[in-house]
Amino acid sequence: MFKTENAQSHVKKSYFRAIFNQDFNLGFGNPRTDVCSKCIELNGKIKMENDQEKQKDLMIEKRVHKLRAKAFFQLLQEKSDDMITFSFDCQKNNPLPKVPDQSTYYSRQIYLYNFTIVQGSSKDHLNKDTTYAYLWTENEFSKTSNQIASAVYDRLNKTNFEGINTVRLIADGCGGQNKNSILLKVVLKDRIFGNIEKVLKKQEVII
Repeated sequence: MFKTENAQSHVKKSYFRAIFNQDFNLGFGNPRTDVCSKCIELNGKIKMENDQEKQKDLMIEKRVHKLRAKAFFQLLQEKSDDMITFSFDCQKNNPLPKVPDQSTYYSRQIYLYNFTIVQGSSKDHLNKDTTYAYLWTENEFSKTSNQIASAVYDRLNKTNFEGINTVRLIADGCGGQNKNSILLKVVLKDRIFGNIEKVLKKQEVII
């Protein structure tokens, strides 16, 4: 709160916020991070386009894009007893060591990689039984599709799929990490191995 000349009166921060927002059309907020590349591209094209018809088409394209994104996030909320969902992504590279000493700015730092897999829908609470973090430093391995595929393969092998008919893997479209043939082949191979093991379990003797 802000005190006025009258010690008995107090003015809340919301009073000034209302003046800025309503009288001057000013907003308060933090810089955006991890913004959708497609949204940035379309916003730029809409601002630069002088042809009203083309601008209208771009606005429609942006609207459709947002509706598709909304539909995708609605899918993330779906839950079913015979379905299991894994969402995974890499955190931004974390430089080590992280200390307040200014000399570290001129020192050789090393990146810590964090690839995390979360089991469950977006409505589920995060806990130690559904969150799996794979950590390594750049001197041990690089951060390529091989490391990502290995982590996903490890998680699938350690998951109990009894009674599960549908497995959903949710990731962004990063080509070097998630969207590539290496990861796809690993997932398909795991599925094939799973089918073989189901058949073998029913056979008491194999010659």
